[in-house]
Amino acid sequence: MKFKKITHLTQANADQIARKWHYKDRYSFYDMENDPEDVASFNKSAIKVYQRAGFRVDGSKLQKSNDGIYEFINLSKTEDC
Repeated sequence: MKFKKITHLTQANADQIARKWHYKDRYSFYDMENDPEDVASFNKSAIKVYQRAGFRVDGSKLQKSNDGIYEFINLSKTEDC
């Protein structure tokens, strides 16, 4: 991939990143279309970011992903945000 220039992140670029960028192999569960409101429980940084954005933890589930079973935290948007 060849970059032409560095610019400010626009909403259009953020949308493109969220919808068109894909991760390979064991990180593929981070792809946006898999479920943007589920976060692997080991990803503490992502959980904090969601919580700061007004999401709350709403349970968890075990999910098969990338040849393993991982706990995913369910997040939902709070009413006041």
